Parts: sequence; C-alpha cells; structure tokens
Amino acid sequence: MEIARLWEEYGGELTGYLRNRAPNAGDAEDITSEVFLRAWKSEVLLAGMTNKQCRLWLYTTAKRIVIDLARKKRLETRVQPVPERVEDDLSGMAVSQAIGRLPKELQDIFVMRYFSDLDSTQIGQQLGLSPATVRTQLRKARILLRKYWTIN
Repeated sequence: MEIARLWEEYGGELTGYLRNRAPNAGDAEDITSEVFLRAWKSEVLLAGMTNKQCRLWLYTTAKRIVIDLARKKRLETRVQPVPERVEDDLSGMAVSQAIGRLPKELQDIFVMRYFSDLDSTQIGQQLGLSPATVRTQLRKARILLRKYWTIN
C-alpha cells in the first residue's frame, strides 16, 4: 500500500489516537510522523498487506513508540545529573551527616536499601512493612536528603 494513501486514510485517525496516549499534542504529532517514516522505510513489507493489516501495523508501531518514549522519560527522571556542588559535597562524612538528620525509621530503610543492598520486599519483611510502604519511605528519605543538600 502506498504511504501517501496510508497517510490520507489513517494519518488524522492515528494522530487522534495518539493524542489520548502521548504526553501532549506535539508528541502525538511527532509520533505520527515517526510512524509514517517507519512505514516509508518498510514500504516493501507493507506492499503485500491488506488495508486492515496496514492499519494494524501503524497502530502497533505507534503503541510501541509511545511505550519507548515513556520508558525513556522514566529513565531520564530516575537518572538525573547531580549538580557539581552536590557532587563535591558528597564525601563520606557529608553523606553520614545527611543520613543522620533523617528520622530514625527513614534512616533504617535508607541504609538497608542503599548500603545493605536489600530490595523493598526484603526490607518490608524485616521491618513488618509492605513493599509499597518501604518505597514510599525511601522516596521521602530521598526528598529530605535533597532538601538537606540544597540548603547546605
């Protein structure tokens, strides 16, 4: 099937579908463009397909791109660069002082996770907490540590 015909037939529909799944309208349009770029690169493959199969291929490709984009953004938020000032201050003593300022229950969970390398399930079992509670407490500990480092 010709790419121009696919665009005419499914371009608007696909963009509408993506507006409900992409973070914003601009991303939806970018993803639509990426889908049709991939379709153009796979034109030989699409040539032997029916309309229904082509539509399915377009939507599957779009869905995969949305998932990849979400994974990438999730990784970017997890692995944020540490400011140089914080990097310089992160000597062993500074870390110990910062952890020492945490409430006792957060200290215990933080140390078990990052120094004893236990996962949230293992920590929860030892402390009688659910893994979700452990993750929430770790999040609170990280927020408090960030506040401490930005103040000092």
